[in-house]
Amino acid sequence: MNNIKYWQEKIQEKRKQTTFRDFIMDIASWQPIVFHKSSWMVSRFPETDRMKEVIKYSDYYKQDSTEYLYGIDYDDSKNIFQNYADLRKHVKGINMINFFNSENSEYADVVSKWKNIYLSAFIVNGDEDVMYSFWVNDESKRILNSAIISDHSENVYFSLAVQHSFKVFYSRYINNSSDIWFSTNLLWCTHCIACHDLENKSYHIENVEYSKDEYMKKRDEYLQDKNPYHARYLSLVSNAWKHLASSNITWSYWVESEDIESAHFTYRISGGKNVFNVWWFEWCQNIYDVFDGWGPSLQDIYAVNGIAINSENCYTSCHVPNCNTVFYSYYLESCSYCIWCIGLQNKSYCILNKQYTKEEWEILAHKIFTQMESEWILWEFFPWELNPFYFNDTMAGILGNFTQDEVESQGYMWRDQEIKVDIPENADVISVADLKHYQSYDDWRWNINPSILKKVIQDEKGNYYRIVHMEYDFLMNYWLPLPEIHWLDRMKLNLWIK
Repeated sequence: MNNIKYWQEKIQEKRKQTTFRDFIMDIASWQPIVFHKSSWMVSRFPETDRMKEVIKYSDYYKQDSTEYLYGIDYDDSKNIFQNYADLRKHVKGINMINFFNSENSEYADVVSKWKNIYLSAFIVNGDEDVMYSFWVNDESKRILNSAIISDHSENVYFSLAVQHSFKVFYSRYINNSSDIWFSTNLLWCTHCIACHDLENKSYHIENVEYSKDEYMKKRDEYLQDKNPYHARYLSLVSNAWKHLASSNITWSYWVESEDIESAHFTYRISGGKNVFNVWWFEWCQNIYDVFDGWGPSLQDIYAVNGIAINSENCYTSCHVPNCNTVFYSYYLESCSYCIWCIGLQNKSYCILNKQYTKEEWEILAHKIFTQMESEWILWEFFPWELNPFYFNDTMAGILGNFTQDEVESQGYMWRDQEIKVDIPENADVISVADLKHYQSYDDWRWNINPSILKKVIQDEKGNYYRIVHMEYDFLMNYWLPLPEIHWLDRMKLNLWIK
Protein backbone atom coordinates (compact mmCIF):
# COMPACT_ATOMS: atom_id res chain seq x y z
CA MET A 1 0.00 0.00 0.00
CA ASN A 2 2.98 2.34 0.21
CA ASN A 3 2.75 2.74 -3.57
CA ILE A 4 -0.79 4.05 -3.20
CA LYS A 5 0.34 6.76 -0.80
CA TYR A 6 2.99 7.78 -3.32
CA TRP A 7 0.39 8.21 -6.06
CA GLN A 8 -2.01 10.01 -3.72
CA GLU A 9 0.66 12.57 -2.93
CA LYS A 10 1.32 13.04 -6.65
CA ILE A 11 -2.35 13.81 -7.28
CA GLN A 12 -2.55 16.08 -4.23
CA GLU A 13 0.41 18.16 -5.36
CA LYS A 14 -1.09 18.84 -8.79
CA ARG A 15 -4.66 19.43 -7.66
CA LYS A 16 -3.51 22.12 -5.23
CA GLN A 17 -2.48 24.20 -8.26
CA THR A 18 -5.93 24.32 -9.90
CA THR A 19 -7.47 27.75 -10.54
CA PHE A 20 -11.02 28.37 -9.32
CA ARG A 21 -12.26 28.86 -12.87
CA ASP A 22 -10.81 25.53 -14.01
CA PHE A 23 -12.27 23.86 -10.93
CA ILE A 24 -15.75 25.10 -11.81
CA MET A 25 -15.42 24.15 -15.49
CA ASP A 26 -14.04 20.67 -14.79
CA ILE A 27 -15.96 19.55 -11.73
CA ALA A 28 -19.14 21.62 -11.39
CA SER A 29 -19.95 20.72 -15.02
CA TRP A 30 -20.68 17.19 -13.74
CA GLN A 31 -23.58 18.40 -11.56
CA PRO A 32 -26.73 18.98 -13.63
CA ILE A 33 -29.44 21.25 -12.34
CA VAL A 34 -31.83 20.83 -15.29
CA PHE A 35 -33.68 17.59 -15.89
CA HIS A 36 -34.90 15.98 -19.08
CA LYS A 37 -37.95 13.91 -19.88
CA SER A 38 -37.70 10.98 -22.21
CA SER A 39 -40.60 8.77 -23.23
CA TRP A 40 -41.42 7.49 -19.75
CA MET A 41 -39.15 8.98 -17.09
CA VAL A 42 -37.35 12.09 -15.86
CA SER A 43 -33.56 11.91 -16.03
CA ARG A 44 -30.47 13.88 -15.13
CA PHE A 45 -29.10 12.84 -18.54
CA PRO A 46 -30.15 14.36 -21.85
CA GLU A 47 -30.59 11.99 -24.75
CA THR A 48 -27.20 12.13 -26.48
CA ASP A 49 -24.66 9.67 -27.82
CA ARG A 50 -22.49 10.20 -24.71
CA MET A 51 -24.66 8.06 -22.46
CA LYS A 52 -25.78 4.49 -22.97
CA GLU A 53 -29.25 3.37 -22.01
CA VAL A 54 -30.57 5.08 -18.87
CA ILE A 55 -32.85 3.24 -16.46
CA LYS A 56 -34.72 4.23 -13.31
CA TYR A 57 -32.88 4.06 -10.02
CA SER A 58 -35.56 1.75 -8.62
CA ASP A 59 -34.76 -0.77 -11.37
CA TYR A 60 -31.00 -0.37 -11.35
CA TYR A 61 -30.14 -2.71 -8.51
CA LYS A 62 -32.72 -5.26 -9.63
CA GLN A 63 -30.56 -6.14 -12.62
CA ASP A 64 -28.68 -9.37 -12.79
CA SER A 65 -25.39 -8.76 -11.00
CA THR A 66 -23.32 -9.86 -13.98
CA GLU A 67 -25.00 -7.15 -16.05
CA TYR A 68 -25.01 -4.32 -13.55
CA LEU A 69 -21.51 -5.04 -12.23
CA TYR A 70 -20.10 -5.71 -15.68
CA GLY A 71 -16.33 -5.52 -15.37
CA ILE A 72 -13.71 -5.30 -18.09
CA ASP A 73 -10.00 -6.04 -18.21
CA TYR A 74 -7.61 -3.12 -18.35
CA ASP A 75 -6.17 -2.69 -21.85
CA ASP A 76 -2.76 -1.04 -21.64
CA SER A 77 -2.78 -0.33 -25.36
CA LYS A 78 -5.35 2.39 -24.62
CA ASN A 79 -5.16 5.27 -22.17
CA ILE A 80 -7.29 4.96 -19.06
CA PHE A 81 -9.94 7.38 -20.32
CA GLN A 82 -10.52 5.08 -23.29
CA ASN A 83 -10.72 2.09 -20.95
CA TYR A 84 -13.32 3.90 -18.87
CA ALA A 85 -15.32 4.82 -21.96
CA ASP A 86 -15.35 1.12 -22.89
CA LEU A 87 -16.73 0.27 -19.43
CA ARG A 88 -19.47 2.84 -19.72
CA LYS A 89 -20.68 1.24 -22.93
CA HIS A 90 -21.63 -1.79 -20.83
CA VAL A 91 -22.95 -0.16 -17.64
CA LYS A 92 -26.35 1.50 -17.85
CA GLY A 93 -26.86 5.00 -16.49
CA ILE A 94 -29.10 5.77 -13.51
CA ASN A 95 -31.74 8.40 -14.17
CA MET A 96 -31.24 10.12 -10.79
CA ILE A 97 -28.71 9.91 -7.97
CA ASN A 98 -30.71 8.50 -5.06
CA PHE A 99 -29.16 7.31 -1.82
CA PHE A 100 -32.30 6.36 0.08
CA ASN A 101 -35.97 5.80 -0.63
CA SER A 102 -38.11 8.74 -1.65
CA GLU A 103 -41.71 9.81 -1.69
CA ASN A 104 -43.27 11.98 -4.36
CA SER A 105 -39.89 13.16 -5.68
CA GLU A 106 -39.63 12.04 -9.28
CA TYR A 107 -38.15 15.42 -10.28
CA ALA A 108 -35.22 15.42 -7.83
CA ASP A 109 -31.54 14.50 -8.06
CA VAL A 110 -28.76 13.73 -5.56
CA VAL A 111 -31.12 13.23 -2.68
CA SER A 112 -31.48 11.16 0.47
CA LYS A 113 -34.30 10.69 2.98
CA TRP A 114 -36.62 13.22 1.36
CA LYS A 115 -40.28 13.80 0.62
CA ASN A 116 -42.08 16.05 -1.87
CA ILE A 117 -39.08 17.42 -3.77
CA TYR A 118 -39.61 19.11 -7.14
CA LEU A 119 -37.01 20.27 -9.69
CA SER A 120 -34.24 20.46 -7.11
CA ALA A 121 -30.84 18.90 -6.49
CA PHE A 122 -28.63 18.00 -3.51
CA ILE A 123 -31.51 17.63 -1.07
CA VAL A 124 -30.23 15.49 1.79
CA ASN A 125 -31.01 14.23 5.25
CA GLY A 126 -34.74 14.34 5.89
CA ASP A 127 -35.99 17.40 4.00
CA GLU A 128 -39.61 17.90 2.95
CA ASP A 129 -41.51 20.13 0.52
CA VAL A 130 -38.64 21.61 -1.49
CA MET A 131 -39.00 23.28 -4.90
CA TYR A 132 -36.61 24.93 -7.36
CA SER A 133 -33.77 24.79 -4.87
CA PHE A 134 -30.18 23.64 -4.57
CA TRP A 135 -28.55 22.05 -1.53
CA VAL A 136 -31.08 21.82 1.28
CA ASN A 137 -29.93 19.88 4.32
CA ASP A 138 -30.71 18.66 7.83
CA GLU A 139 -34.49 18.25 8.00
CA SER A 140 -35.38 21.61 6.50
CA LYS A 141 -38.97 22.02 5.32
CA ARG A 142 -40.94 24.14 2.90
CA ILE A 143 -38.02 25.62 1.01
CA LEU A 144 -38.76 27.30 -2.34
CA ASN A 145 -36.53 29.10 -4.86
CA SER A 146 -33.57 29.00 -2.50
CA ALA A 147 -30.03 27.66 -2.13
CA ILE A 148 -27.73 26.52 0.68
CA ILE A 149 -30.40 26.06 3.34
CA SER A 150 -29.55 23.99 6.41
CA ASP A 151 -30.06 22.99 10.03
CA HIS A 152 -33.84 22.60 10.44
CA SER A 153 -34.76 25.79 8.62
CA GLU A 154 -38.41 26.16 7.66
CA ASN A 155 -40.56 28.34 5.39
CA VAL A 156 -37.82 29.92 3.30
CA TYR A 157 -38.51 31.65 -0.02
CA PHE A 158 -36.15 33.19 -2.57
CA SER A 159 -33.16 33.19 -0.24
CA LEU A 160 -29.51 32.17 -0.06
CA ALA A 161 -27.42 30.73 2.80
CA VAL A 162 -29.97 30.35 5.57
CA GLN A 163 -29.06 28.36 8.66
CA HIS A 164 -31.42 27.33 11.46
CA SER A 165 -33.93 30.07 10.62
CA PHE A 166 -37.67 30.35 10.05
CA LYS A 167 -39.92 32.46 7.85
CA VAL A 168 -37.18 33.99 5.72
CA PHE A 169 -38.15 35.74 2.49
CA TYR A 170 -36.03 37.36 -0.23
CA SER A 171 -32.95 37.42 1.99
CA ARG A 172 -29.33 36.24 2.06
CA TYR A 173 -26.94 35.08 4.77
CA ILE A 174 -29.38 34.60 7.65
CA ASN A 175 -28.43 32.65 10.78
CA ASN A 176 -30.60 31.67 13.76
CA SER A 177 -33.26 34.22 12.90
CA SER A 178 -36.96 34.38 12.12
CA ASP A 179 -39.54 36.55 10.35
CA ILE A 180 -37.02 38.17 8.03
CA TRP A 181 -37.70 40.05 4.77
CA PHE A 182 -35.33 41.63 2.20
CA SER A 183 -32.32 41.48 4.53
CA THR A 184 -28.71 40.32 4.59
CA ASN A 185 -26.22 39.29 7.25
CA LEU A 186 -28.47 38.83 10.25
CA LEU A 187 -27.60 36.76 13.31
CA TRP A 188 -30.07 35.96 16.13
CA CYS A 189 -32.61 38.48 14.83
CA THR A 190 -36.41 38.41 14.64
CA HIS A 191 -38.96 40.55 12.82
CA CYS A 192 -36.64 42.52 10.55
CA ILE A 193 -37.33 44.09 7.16
CA ALA A 194 -34.71 45.54 4.80
CA CYS A 195 -32.03 45.23 7.47
CA HIS A 196 -28.34 44.53 7.09
CA ASP A 197 -25.45 43.52 9.34
CA LEU A 198 -27.43 43.21 12.56
CA GLU A 199 -26.98 40.90 15.51
CA ASN A 200 -29.55 40.05 18.19
CA LYS A 201 -32.09 42.66 17.10
CA SER A 202 -35.89 42.65 16.78
CA TYR A 203 -38.57 44.87 15.25
CA HIS A 204 -36.30 46.74 12.88
CA ILE A 205 -37.02 48.21 9.46
CA GLU A 206 -34.07 49.51 7.46
CA ASN A 207 -31.98 49.10 10.62
CA VAL A 208 -34.25 51.41 12.62
CA GLU A 209 -35.86 49.99 15.76
CA TYR A 210 -39.59 50.32 16.45
CA SER A 211 -41.93 49.21 19.16
CA LYS A 212 -43.75 45.99 18.40
CA ASP A 213 -47.01 47.76 17.55
CA GLU A 214 -45.27 50.36 15.38
CA TYR A 215 -43.34 47.63 13.59
CA MET A 216 -46.44 45.57 12.82
CA LYS A 217 -48.21 48.55 11.33
CA LYS A 218 -45.24 49.60 9.21
CA ARG A 219 -44.61 45.98 8.18
CA ASP A 220 -48.11 45.69 6.74
CA GLU A 221 -47.62 48.92 4.82
CA TYR A 222 -44.20 47.85 3.55
CA LEU A 223 -45.32 44.43 2.34
CA GLN A 224 -48.64 45.43 0.85
CA ASP A 225 -47.29 46.49 -2.53
CA LYS A 226 -46.08 43.30 -4.26
CA ASN A 227 -44.63 44.94 -7.39
CA PRO A 228 -41.18 45.85 -5.97
CA TYR A 229 -40.55 42.45 -4.32
CA HIS A 230 -38.31 41.13 -7.07
CA ALA A 231 -36.46 44.44 -7.48
CA ARG A 232 -35.79 44.57 -3.76
CA TYR A 233 -34.17 41.16 -3.86
CA LEU A 234 -32.10 42.13 -6.90
CA SER A 235 -30.70 45.03 -4.90
CA LEU A 236 -29.34 42.58 -2.31
CA VAL A 237 -27.42 40.16 -4.49
CA SER A 238 -24.20 42.18 -4.48
CA ASN A 239 -24.06 42.29 -0.67
CA ALA A 240 -21.18 40.18 0.63
CA TRP A 241 -21.32 37.80 3.58
CA LYS A 242 -19.84 38.89 6.90
CA HIS A 243 -17.88 35.82 7.93
CA LEU A 244 -18.28 34.08 11.26
CA ALA A 245 -15.44 32.74 13.40
CA SER A 246 -13.15 32.12 10.43
CA SER A 247 -9.58 33.02 9.52
CA ASN A 248 -7.22 33.06 6.55
CA ILE A 249 -9.90 32.39 3.94
CA THR A 250 -10.68 34.11 0.64
CA TRP A 251 -14.03 34.61 -1.08
CA SER A 252 -17.55 34.17 0.27
CA TYR A 253 -19.66 32.76 3.10
CA TRP A 254 -17.70 30.65 5.51
CA VAL A 255 -18.60 29.67 9.05
CA GLU A 256 -16.00 28.43 11.52
CA SER A 257 -13.47 27.57 8.82
CA GLU A 258 -9.78 28.23 8.35
CA ASP A 259 -6.91 28.20 5.88
CA ILE A 260 -8.87 27.87 2.62
CA GLU A 261 -8.25 29.63 -0.68
CA SER A 262 -11.37 30.30 -2.77
CA ALA A 263 -14.06 29.04 -0.43
CA HIS A 264 -17.80 29.35 -0.96
CA PHE A 265 -20.31 28.10 1.62
CA THR A 266 -18.08 26.15 3.96
CA TYR A 267 -18.69 25.17 7.56
CA ARG A 268 -15.96 23.78 9.81
CA ILE A 269 -13.44 23.08 7.08
CA SER A 270 -9.73 23.26 7.87
CA GLY A 271 -7.26 23.45 5.03
CA GLY A 272 -8.16 23.47 1.36
CA LYS A 273 -8.61 25.29 -1.91
CA ASN A 274 -11.49 25.65 -4.35
CA VAL A 275 -14.20 24.44 -2.00
CA PHE A 276 -17.85 24.98 -2.86
CA ASN A 277 -20.54 24.01 -0.38
CA VAL A 278 -18.88 21.54 1.96
CA TRP A 279 -20.42 21.48 5.43
CA TRP A 280 -20.65 19.51 8.59
CA PHE A 281 -20.89 20.07 12.34
CA GLU A 282 -17.61 18.25 12.92
CA TRP A 283 -14.34 19.47 11.40
CA CYS A 284 -13.29 18.21 7.97
CA GLN A 285 -9.70 18.53 6.75
CA ASN A 286 -7.75 18.86 3.52
CA ILE A 287 -10.55 19.57 1.06
CA TYR A 288 -9.27 20.58 -2.40
CA ASP A 289 -11.27 21.08 -5.61
CA VAL A 290 -14.44 19.73 -4.01
CA PHE A 291 -17.95 20.63 -5.14
CA ASP A 292 -20.68 19.71 -2.65
CA GLY A 293 -20.05 17.60 0.37
CA TRP A 294 -21.53 16.89 3.76
CA GLY A 295 -21.08 14.49 6.62
CA PRO A 296 -18.59 13.66 9.36
CA SER A 297 -14.97 12.62 8.88
CA LEU A 298 -14.34 14.02 5.42
CA GLN A 299 -10.58 14.05 5.04
CA ASP A 300 -8.12 14.24 2.16
CA ILE A 301 -10.66 14.78 -0.62
CA TYR A 302 -9.26 15.97 -3.95
CA ALA A 303 -11.20 16.83 -7.11
CA VAL A 304 -14.56 15.32 -6.20
CA ASN A 305 -18.11 16.28 -7.12
CA GLY A 306 -20.44 14.94 -4.42
CA ILE A 307 -18.83 13.57 -1.27
CA ALA A 308 -20.50 12.51 1.97
CA ILE A 309 -20.30 10.64 5.27
CA ASN A 310 -17.02 9.22 6.51
CA SER A 311 -15.14 9.49 3.23
CA GLU A 312 -11.35 9.67 3.16
CA ASN A 313 -8.70 9.66 0.47
CA CYS A 314 -11.08 10.12 -2.45
CA TYR A 315 -9.70 11.45 -5.72
CA THR A 316 -11.11 12.74 -9.04
CA SER A 317 -14.54 11.10 -8.62
CA CYS A 318 -18.27 11.86 -8.61
CA HIS A 319 -20.77 10.89 -5.89
CA VAL A 320 -18.74 8.60 -3.67
CA PRO A 321 -20.30 8.69 -0.16
CA ASN A 322 -18.81 6.62 2.64
CA CYS A 323 -15.84 5.62 0.49
CA ASN A 324 -12.16 5.25 1.27
CA THR A 325 -9.27 5.30 -1.20
CA VAL A 326 -11.15 5.51 -4.48
CA PHE A 327 -9.96 7.06 -7.73
CA TYR A 328 -11.69 8.20 -10.93
CA SER A 329 -15.02 6.58 -10.09
CA TYR A 330 -18.66 7.48 -10.57
CA TYR A 331 -21.46 6.79 -8.11
CA LEU A 332 -20.02 4.37 -5.57
CA GLU A 333 -21.44 3.70 -2.11
CA SER A 334 -19.42 2.31 0.80
CA CYS A 335 -16.52 1.18 -1.38
CA SER A 336 -12.76 1.15 -0.87
CA TYR A 337 -9.73 0.68 -3.09
CA CYS A 338 -11.54 1.13 -6.38
CA ILE A 339 -10.24 2.68 -9.59
CA TRP A 340 -12.34 3.73 -12.60
CA CYS A 341 -15.50 2.03 -11.34
CA ILE A 342 -19.19 2.79 -11.90
CA GLY A 343 -22.23 2.08 -9.73
CA LEU A 344 -20.72 -0.30 -7.16
CA GLN A 345 -21.89 -0.81 -3.58
CA ASN A 346 -19.91 -2.34 -0.72
CA LYS A 347 -17.02 -3.40 -2.95
CA SER A 348 -13.25 -3.33 -2.50
CA TYR A 349 -10.24 -3.89 -4.74
CA CYS A 350 -12.01 -3.33 -8.05
CA ILE A 351 -10.66 -1.80 -11.26
CA LEU A 352 -13.04 -1.01 -14.13
CA ASN A 353 -15.69 -2.86 -12.08
CA LYS A 354 -13.66 -6.09 -12.13
CA GLN A 355 -12.86 -7.75 -8.79
CA TYR A 356 -9.21 -8.47 -7.86
CA THR A 357 -7.38 -9.81 -4.86
CA LYS A 358 -5.57 -7.23 -2.76
CA GLU A 359 -2.21 -8.25 -4.19
CA GLU A 360 -3.44 -8.26 -7.79
CA TRP A 361 -5.08 -4.86 -7.28
CA GLU A 362 -1.89 -3.27 -5.92
CA ILE A 363 0.18 -4.46 -8.90
CA LEU A 364 -2.34 -3.32 -11.52
CA ALA A 365 -3.04 -0.01 -9.74
CA HIS A 366 0.66 0.83 -9.79
CA LYS A 367 0.83 -0.02 -13.49
CA ILE A 368 -2.18 2.17 -14.30
CA PHE A 369 -0.94 5.14 -12.29
CA THR A 370 2.51 4.88 -13.85
CA GLN A 371 0.98 4.94 -17.33
CA MET A 372 -1.29 7.86 -16.43
CA GLU A 373 1.64 9.89 -15.11
CA SER A 374 3.66 9.21 -18.27
CA GLU A 375 0.69 10.49 -20.32
CA TRP A 376 0.40 13.53 -18.05
CA ILE A 377 -3.19 12.77 -17.02
CA LEU A 378 -2.76 11.25 -13.56
CA TRP A 379 -4.28 14.26 -11.78
CA GLU A 380 -6.86 15.19 -14.41
CA PHE A 381 -10.62 15.06 -13.82
CA PHE A 382 -12.92 13.24 -16.25
CA PRO A 383 -12.28 14.74 -19.72
CA TRP A 384 -14.85 16.71 -21.65
CA GLU A 385 -15.62 13.88 -24.09
CA LEU A 386 -16.94 11.78 -21.20
CA ASN A 387 -19.17 14.54 -19.81
CA PRO A 388 -22.79 13.52 -20.62
CA PHE A 389 -24.44 16.82 -19.60
CA TYR A 390 -25.19 20.07 -21.40
CA PHE A 391 -22.77 22.55 -19.87
CA ASN A 392 -25.38 25.30 -19.45
CA ASP A 393 -27.61 22.85 -17.57
CA THR A 394 -25.00 22.31 -14.86
CA MET A 395 -23.79 24.21 -11.83
CA ALA A 396 -20.78 25.30 -13.90
CA GLY A 397 -23.20 27.05 -16.24
CA ILE A 398 -24.82 28.80 -13.30
CA LEU A 399 -21.68 29.74 -11.35
CA GLY A 400 -19.16 30.45 -14.08
CA ASN A 401 -19.03 33.24 -16.61
CA PHE A 402 -18.53 30.92 -19.58
CA THR A 403 -19.67 31.57 -23.13
CA GLN A 404 -21.16 28.98 -25.44
CA ASP A 405 -18.24 29.34 -27.86
CA GLU A 406 -15.73 28.86 -25.05
CA VAL A 407 -17.18 25.65 -23.67
CA GLU A 408 -17.98 24.13 -27.06
CA SER A 409 -14.40 24.79 -28.16
CA GLN A 410 -13.36 22.68 -25.16
CA GLY A 411 -15.64 19.86 -26.32
CA TYR A 412 -18.55 20.27 -23.89
CA MET A 413 -22.15 20.10 -25.08
CA TRP A 414 -24.53 23.08 -24.96
CA ARG A 415 -28.34 23.00 -24.88
CA ASP A 416 -30.06 25.31 -27.35
CA GLN A 417 -33.65 24.11 -27.05
CA GLU A 418 -36.08 25.33 -24.38
CA ILE A 419 -36.52 23.56 -21.04
CA LYS A 420 -39.86 21.75 -21.06
CA VAL A 421 -39.39 18.87 -18.65
CA ASP A 422 -42.41 19.95 -16.58
CA ILE A 423 -44.48 21.58 -19.33
CA PRO A 424 -47.52 19.59 -20.52
CA GLU A 425 -48.29 19.36 -24.21
CA ASN A 426 -50.91 21.73 -25.67
CA ALA A 427 -50.93 23.86 -22.51
CA ASP A 428 -52.63 27.24 -22.35
CA VAL A 429 -49.76 29.77 -22.38
CA ILE A 430 -49.89 33.24 -20.84
CA SER A 431 -47.18 35.90 -20.53
CA VAL A 432 -45.76 37.35 -17.32
CA ALA A 433 -47.58 40.55 -18.21
CA ASP A 434 -50.83 38.61 -17.74
CA LEU A 435 -50.01 37.63 -14.15
CA LYS A 436 -51.61 40.80 -12.81
CA HIS A 437 -54.96 39.36 -13.86
CA TYR A 438 -54.43 36.31 -11.63
CA GLN A 439 -53.42 38.00 -8.34
CA SER A 440 -54.82 40.88 -6.33
CA TYR A 441 -56.21 41.89 -2.97
CA ASP A 442 -59.73 40.70 -2.31
CA ASP A 443 -61.34 42.33 0.73
CA TRP A 444 -57.82 43.23 1.90
CA ARG A 445 -56.67 39.67 1.63
CA TRP A 446 -54.09 38.58 -0.95
CA ASN A 447 -55.56 36.20 -3.49
CA ILE A 448 -54.13 34.19 -6.38
CA ASN A 449 -56.69 32.74 -8.74
CA PRO A 450 -56.33 28.92 -8.68
CA SER A 451 -56.88 28.84 -12.43
CA ILE A 452 -53.17 29.76 -12.70
CA LEU A 453 -52.49 26.09 -11.94
CA LYS A 454 -53.79 25.23 -15.40
CA LYS A 455 -51.62 27.77 -17.22
CA VAL A 456 -48.06 27.80 -18.52
CA ILE A 457 -46.23 31.11 -18.11
CA GLN A 458 -43.76 32.52 -20.64
CA ASP A 459 -41.28 34.99 -19.18
CA GLU A 460 -39.64 37.95 -20.91
CA LYS A 461 -36.79 35.74 -22.18
CA GLY A 462 -39.26 33.34 -23.80
CA ASN A 463 -38.78 30.57 -21.22
CA TYR A 464 -41.74 28.50 -20.00
CA TYR A 465 -42.65 27.53 -16.45
CA ARG A 466 -45.76 26.75 -14.43
CA ILE A 467 -47.16 26.98 -10.93
CA VAL A 468 -47.84 23.70 -9.11
CA HIS A 469 -50.02 23.07 -6.07
CA MET A 470 -47.28 23.06 -3.44
CA GLU A 471 -45.99 26.39 -4.70
CA TYR A 472 -49.47 27.88 -4.96
CA ASP A 473 -50.28 26.97 -1.37
CA PHE A 474 -47.04 28.52 -0.11
CA LEU A 475 -47.59 31.76 -2.03
CA MET A 476 -51.11 32.05 -0.73
CA ASN A 477 -50.14 31.31 2.86
CA TYR A 478 -47.48 34.03 2.97
CA TRP A 479 -49.15 36.54 0.63
CA LEU A 480 -46.37 36.29 -1.95
CA PRO A 481 -46.58 37.34 -5.61
CA LEU A 482 -46.31 34.92 -8.51
CA PRO A 483 -42.71 34.55 -9.73
CA GLU A 484 -41.95 36.39 -12.97
CA ILE A 485 -38.82 34.55 -14.15
CA HIS A 486 -38.13 30.92 -15.05
CA TRP A 487 -37.12 28.63 -12.18
CA LEU A 488 -33.63 28.14 -13.63
CA ASP A 489 -33.08 31.90 -13.64
CA ARG A 490 -34.24 31.98 -10.02
CA MET A 491 -31.52 29.45 -9.18
CA LYS A 492 -28.94 31.51 -11.06
CA LEU A 493 -29.98 34.64 -9.21
CA ASN A 494 -29.84 32.98 -5.83
CA LEU A 495 -26.40 31.52 -6.47
CA TRP A 496 -24.90 34.76 -7.72
CA ILE A 497 -22.05 35.38 -5.30
CA LYS A 498 -19.80 38.36 -4.82
